[in-house]
Amino acid sequence: MDQRVEQIEKNMVSLISGQAEIKNDIMNRMNELFGELGAKMESLSAYDEAEISTAQPRGRRYNNTFLNSKMKLDFPRYNGEADPTSWLCRAEQFFLLYETAVMECIAIASFHLENDAQLWYQILK
Repeated sequence: MDQRVEQIEKNMVSLISGQAEIKNDIMNRMNELFGELGAKMESLSAYDEAEISTAQPRGRRYNNTFLNSKMKLDFPRYNGEADPTSWLCRAEQFFLLYETAVMECIAIASFHLENDAQLWYQILK
């Protein structure tokens, strides 16, 4: 009986340390992802500042026949499980097409985070 209790205790210690390691890995990955997101937002900010000098009316710059005021594109969601590269690319395209101001970009992007990504954002906020 004592051996079984000892084995259970060893297993519990192993599980706890494994969970702590997984948590650290997740937090490190989330830090990397949001570092990349911050870099993308800064590049959007630089782009947005450069566009101020041209001062074209909102929604007219692209003058595309397929992108009109009636067309609605859904903003991509991100849950923190996959590589953020494609999400960042789609988000950047969305912001460019809708000529979104930088401060709005951050609010919109953070609203579309889910699960671990949302939790991580709330912790850092």
